[in-house]
Amino acid sequence: MYGAPGYGAPGYGAPGYGAPMGAPAYGAPMGAPMGAPMMARPAGPAMWYDSMWGCNPMDQAIEAEFFRLDRDRSGTVDLYEMRNFRAATRSLSQEAIRAVFHIFAEPACGQITIDLFRRMQQFVIACDGVFRNMGRGRPQISFEEVAPCLAQLQIPAPPPAVLWVVGRIDSRHCSPNRMVSFDEFILVVAFFASARSIFQRLDRDRNGTITLNEMDFMNTVAGLP
Repeated sequence: MYGAPGYGAPGYGAPGYGAPMGAPAYGAPMGAPMGAPMMARPAGPAMWYDSMWGCNPMDQAIEAEFFRLDRDRSGTVDLYEMRNFRAATRSLSQEAIRAVFHIFAEPACGQITIDLFRRMQQFVIACDGVFRNMGRGRPQISFEEVAPCLAQLQIPAPPPAVLWVVGRIDSRHCSPNRMVSFDEFILVVAFFASARSIFQRLDRDRNGTITLNEMDFMNTVAGLP
């Protein structure tokens, strides 16, 4: 049955998952021949995640949530299917869901595979843990606490840049005294995570510097959430 075998269990991604033996694997390209394997998964924009955190162990609850969202049984989840996303630890606004989705979605197709979905859920769990630990029971954290939270997630950002990004979220409350909710924190994390991924993609010789012409710079800025 669809959604029954666990990821890595007999049947998942093998011929016959949810179909007769010899059929294309679950998530294989449309029109693939009988017994075709799943599509290769190119590295997504969240390359900083793999380099800093590595791949996290599979969690059955996360897998079940992926299957619930994947209504067309394509083996991937798009932004439309993600609208009903339930984070493992708390609910997120639609804006925060979109931001997290774009961190991990494949650049070429705007889809999330089960591997990327697992990383995305684990990342939200990590963000929630850092936020709760910093807040110590408070529903919000202060602006001054945002940068230390980002550092714990291994996404360092200078306070002036954090203040600017917080101001983008709500220009009415752009001050060092403002408080930041978890949804707003996710938006801040998404911005700096995307910026870091773009930088790492452009830093081809891995020397910590990049050179951009004006058009490349504009395209880079346009790619930020």
